[in-house]
Amino acid sequence: MKPSLSPRHEAVNCVHAWLTSARVPSDAASASGVVLEITHGVIRHQRYLEHILARSVNRMPVPEVYAVLLAGAYQLLFMNPADAFAVVHDMVDIVGSMRGKAVKGFVNAVLRGISRQRDALLAERESLPPGIRWSLPDWLADALAGDWGEVRRDRLGAWSIERPDTIVRLTATGAEAGAADKIRDAGIDLEPHAFRPATHFMMPRGMPVTRLPGFSDGWWTVQDPGTAVAIEQLDLQPGQDVLDACAAPGGKTGMIADAIGSQGRCLAVDSEDRRLKRLTDNARRLAWGQVICRRADATDPDALADTAAAAGFDLFDRILIDTPCSNTGVLRRKPDIRSNMTPDKIARLEKLQLRLLDACSGLLKPGGKLVYSTCSLLTRENEGQVQRWLDQNPHFRLEQSACPFPPEHGIDGAYAAALTLG
Repeated sequence: MKPSLSPRHEAVNCVHAWLTSARVPSDAASASGVVLEITHGVIRHQRYLEHILARSVNRMPVPEVYAVLLAGAYQLLFMNPADAFAVVHDMVDIVGSMRGKAVKGFVNAVLRGISRQRDALLAERESLPPGIRWSLPDWLADALAGDWGEVRRDRLGAWSIERPDTIVRLTATGAEAGAADKIRDAGIDLEPHAFRPATHFMMPRGMPVTRLPGFSDGWWTVQDPGTAVAIEQLDLQPGQDVLDACAAPGGKTGMIADAIGSQGRCLAVDSEDRRLKRLTDNARRLAWGQVICRRADATDPDALADTAAAAGFDLFDRILIDTPCSNTGVLRRKPDIRSNMTPDKIARLEKLQLRLLDACSGLLKPGGKLVYSTCSLLTRENEGQVQRWLDQNPHFRLEQSACPFPPEHGIDGAYAAALTLG
């Protein structure tokens, strides 16, 4: 049984249907939370939900009805079980308003059946094939097992369907301004993140980051602590010249700015105007005076060198290539990767990654350090890609690399390899 619409469209449809029901809270913030919970929840669990529905539905319903069934099944299985009666009632009302009375009995029967079998269905889940159990495409489930082993693959699968925390990083500006004291005075409980407790904090559920004292002044930025892995591999020192080759939206750029201080300089480039605008907006809000933002194609060595020269740079002490990748390390935050990413797309990304390494490496000073980083969990984009490039560039050597296991540390997936010249 295959849906007629893309996972994203079906989830959006069911969320909009949910918004018409009486059960959505009246205040905008709470309603937004319901929207995100159901939208992301359906997409995270869609393959498993489709497996459940395939056992209950003999014939594919029209897309709107199927979307409501997905929304209802997600709520019954993964949200508050005490709300089961109300969920079924509301989903039946919604489908009736969209398709008339004829389908109300059908939706009622399907969802009530799922509600009655909830405990048995969830218990049975452990024996399902991993792709269905964790709502991963089979190729990705197999790739993770090959790279990490089956036990760790299953831990990654369970991690990938978790609802992620919102995490903020305390910037150098915020630390100097006494942000921690301001947070305590405001009665806000920010829990230090175990991976980087001095700088990264977990937001209370449902609280907008804009409520943090000093957020608009650049004291805080939304950032998973996994991003620290690449920055630590750079081994930044005050006063250095740094190239951030794929900088937008600027999370790692800000960490670079904090590390090199006012005596250093960072050229932050991106090739897309939309992404560059987001980067420059963040640079302005966070007061990165030492950061120069420019539009440049970092796969074109001549254009990149010209952009650097025009900004007053020759060669760089440090280069960060936070390369476009499969994003498999951020499945929790970008659940649609499950349906959007394919092995063919990864093969095209691998070619881009090598072009970035070729173009940027020519701007590194002798003795300098280039860090190649991804948010991928796949060896082919990480260790394998670095080794392929080093085989063709023997004047570089691998100094060190890091790839923390996300479920152990509660972070997004991150890989970083430090390559030195000479």
